[in-house]
Amino acid sequence: VKEISLHINKHQITHVIAHLPITHYLLRWVKLKHRLLKQQPFTLINYHHSLEYEHSPINTIGKRLFNRFNSFLARLTDDVSVCVSKAVFSNINSNFFLRNPQIIYNALP
Repeated sequence: VKEISLHINKHQITHVIAHLPITHYLLRWVKLKHRLLKQQPFTLINYHHSLEYEHSPINTIGKRLFNRFNSFLARLTDDVSVCVSKAVFSNINSNFFLRNPQIIYNALP
C-alpha cells in the first residue's frame, strides 16, 4: 500500500484501474489512506472479468466476513465497476456492492 501510494503521489496519477480481486482490495486501502491523509485523490475503476463467486463461492464464515468487509470498503472507495459481460455483472452484483456498474463486452476502450 505504501509503495502504491508513493507512486500515485509522485506521478500525480488521477485514475487507477484495478484488474484482479487482490488489486481491488489493495487499492481500496490506498484510496482510503489518501482520503484520510488528504493526499492525491484518484478515481478507482475496478475491472471484473470472471465469474468470481462461481469459481470461489462464499461457503465459510471467514469468506462471508471478508466479503462483507471488502464490500464495505467498496462502498467507501470505489468510483466505477466495469464488467465484461452481463453474466459477470450478475454474478458479482448478487454477492457484492458495485458502484456505478458498467458493462463493456470483452474490452477496455
